[in-house]
Amino acid sequence: MRHRLLFAVAHSVTILFLLVVASFPAQASITLNGVTCTNYHDFSNNDEKTYPNDGWTDLTSHYFVCFSANQGAAHDIYVSVSSLPNDILNLLANQNVVFYYFATRDDDIAFLGWLRLADPNSRCGNTAYVNFPKLIASQIYDLCTLNTLGIKIVNPSLYDVTSHETGHAFDLALWKQNNAQARPSQSVGFRTIVDGVNLGDMDRSDLYQVDLGAEGYAAPTRCEVFCCQVSVNYLEQDLGIPSVSTEPVCINGQVQRPYAALTNSDIMRKQDPYFFPYFPRLHNGHKLEEGDSKYYAELWAEEFAFQHGVVSPSAVPFLDSYISWLHCSTLVMRSYYTSLAPPTPYDLGKENCPAVSASDFTHH
Repeated sequence: MRHRLLFAVAHSVTILFLLVVASFPAQASITLNGVTCTNYHDFSNNDEKTYPNDGWTDLTSHYFVCFSANQGAAHDIYVSVSSLPNDILNLLANQNVVFYYFATRDDDIAFLGWLRLADPNSRCGNTAYVNFPKLIASQIYDLCTLNTLGIKIVNPSLYDVTSHETGHAFDLALWKQNNAQARPSQSVGFRTIVDGVNLGDMDRSDLYQVDLGAEGYAAPTRCEVFCCQVSVNYLEQDLGIPSVSTEPVCINGQVQRPYAALTNSDIMRKQDPYFFPYFPRLHNGHKLEEGDSKYYAELWAEEFAFQHGVVSPSAVPFLDSYISWLHCSTLVMRSYYTSLAPPTPYDLGKENCPAVSASDFTHH
């Protein structure tokens, strides 16, 4: 689920990559360091031309299967991507977003590590970008490696993990297409929308609205926001989420003692630190500190997955049980999802959200 930006790879590596790919005939598998990747058309005999199955050779494919996977599982990944709106599919194709389905993280490292696209700390997937050759690679794993718990598990939802990684790829693709200083998830606009301002009940970001309400709306109670918590799976435990079976916020409509003095946003930070960090809320002029960026990127990616439509079982059911309370960032993601652009300041203001401008979503 983690992602990294890598702006340069040595020129010799670039040449090597092109030579390796070019050395294989059309519609042949590619083997590197013992891992063989086959373009999805050849793997599945799927004749649909919808992205990411739009290229049927190893030079043009946008989806590779890199082990002897179950056909149905590989198809889940294809459907997760191909069911996106056409404008998003065109954007991903034009910005060369390529999907890889690996058995494990180790296979990902073996195949893409030499391009510095693999992440040794990733769990169920990873998305990264290299400038040479220009490539956004989204990698999904059949088996997740959970470093904190020290175990491997079957991917809890290939469809949802793919949607989440596609959210990272969407972020990077928008940044590339717009030649912007910052990706949308890293922009001052998105950070302000999530955690930035409280200028009264008509101008509050997500985490102020969930605590204080907005114009004409009372703040939701803790038992409203956390009414429907579901069991935490192994992936979420590895992300630092405590078990709701032992630490529920509410029982029979009553806030439990550990949370009695905490606000809704405090509880989000306590229970879901992977998506809601423990650093002070942003203020005007705040600069993104080292280490902050992953939280906004991960929230952006899961908002994208939630907008696309979560299937059961969800990869992160605990977060998905209350993500709809993040009113302003949900509005922003809905706009990007439908139009590839942020909402207007007027549309944000109508919803009592910070009326940031379109340019605020392009710079730090």
